[in-house]
Amino acid sequence: MTKKFLPLLALFLLAIATVTAAEKAVPASTPEAAPATATAEATAEATSDESTLDLHLYRVGRGLANLGTCFLEVPRCILLRNGEVPFWGAVSGAFEGVGCTGMRAFAGLIDVLFVGYDPGAVYHGSFRDFVWESPWLPPTEGRP
Repeated sequence: MTKKFLPLLALFLLAIATVTAAEKAVPASTPEAAPATATAEATAEATSDESTLDLHLYRVGRGLANLGTCFLEVPRCILLRNGEVPFWGAVSGAFEGVGCTGMRAFAGLIDVLFVGYDPGAVYHGSFRDFVWESPWLPPTEGRP
């Protein structure tokens, strides 16, 4: 039985390693002076190609991680909504979690199928890149 899950575990660990390596490899964008020589221009193009490749690898890794962890949206939403409104928050959080699971799985599938091309329509402020970056508990400001 454990042999069935080994490929999934290996794929998940590969996705996490890819995401971690891509996050470290993507440099912060800084404006640079125009290169003076042809070799400097070639080096700048190669660096640009590498950073584009790193960005696509990051997005593919994000897709694999989201496909592997999409089911965690259900307990996350239950905890989040139940902290706001006890009992009924858990009920509505379960339904919200099922919807967010589908959305995260779909977003991960799109990332993997389109090899990291992201038009920017899915991931935004309220739908973070990974489930562990999303809020799990409601904010505590303004509560007694």
